[in-house]
This record gives sequence, C-alpha cells and structure tokens, in this order.
Amino acid sequence: MVSSLSLESFDGQHLSQTEHPENIATYDEGFRDGQEAANLAHQSEQSQLRAKVAESLVDGMFGYEEAQSHFSNGTANYVTAILEQVLPELLAPALNLKVRQLLQDAIERDSTHPFVLRLPPNQIDVFQAVISDLDLSEVVIEADPALTEHAAFFMCGGHETSIDFDALHEAIKHHSKILITPAKEAS
Repeated sequence: MVSSLSLESFDGQHLSQTEHPENIATYDEGFRDGQEAANLAHQSEQSQLRAKVAESLVDGMFGYEEAQSHFSNGTANYVTAILEQVLPELLAPALNLKVRQLLQDAIERDSTHPFVLRLPPNQIDVFQAVISDLDLSEVVIEADPALTEHAAFFMCGGHETSIDFDALHEAIKHHSKILITPAKEAS
C-alpha cells in the first residue's frame, strides 16, 4: 500500500480544512504534546538553575565564614599577645612618667603646699630613681599597700588625683573581647 504525499499547491486550489479532519486533530495533539514537553524541559532547567544558585550561595557563605574565622583567630592571637605581654610591660614606665609629669606640673603651679604621693611599697624605689633630678623638698612619698602595683594617689592643697593603670589595663582587656570574639550578625 502506497501512501500518497500531498504537497502544498500554489496553483490557487487549496484543500479545505474540513477535507482532512484527522490531519488537524493529529496536528493539534502534536502541538499540545510539544508544548507540554517544552514546559517540562523549561521547569526542569529552572529547577537546576535554582539548585546551582543555592549551591553557589552556600559555598560563598562557607568561604566567608571560613575567612572570617581565620581572620578572627589571627586577630585574637595578636590582641591577646598585646594585652598579656606588651601592655603589662608598659604599665610601670607609663605610671612613672605620668606621676612625674603630675609632680612637675604641681611644683610649677604651687610650691607652697606640701605634696603627698602614695605609691605601692614595691614601686617607691623605682619611682625615686625616675624623679631623682626633681626638687622633692615639699614632696612626701608614702607606701600604701592598698594600692595595686600600677597605681598612685597624689594630694596637694586639698586636690586629690588618683591614677590606676591596673584598672585601665583590666578595662582595655574587657573591651578588647569585642575584637577577639566578634558577634555574628544575621543577614
């Protein structure tokens, strides 16, 4: 059985659509099937793209958190070393310089009143070496065991000044915890 192939005629005589209704039904079914297949392929492609974007975002977040953790650990080690090793070594010289400056200013301003300087007992000899070139005739240096190692108390003519570098050191250590353990913020 040979099927005949009908080609489009350009001679002006067209076949009407009603002459071959089975062709129209087959065409409509094929068109619908093609549309459904295209929609399914498009949905599948969109799902794959969403999955790839989500995976990239998760990978990016892991990379950011890993970098932040590495940076925080390095910063924490650096800050801890400064707080525990460098800063304590600077406290005694800084205290001696501050008290010396305080004494010099007070002597220049008013030498009519006696000056009383209270220091921790273990710091008196060290401090006296620092101020050996000053005229200390009006200065009374007293040992005060209640003071911390890097503290001083200065009195002159009713004015009192307290210096506590140990408390300052503790405050710096307390506030430096922000640098050591940064808070995570939700985004």
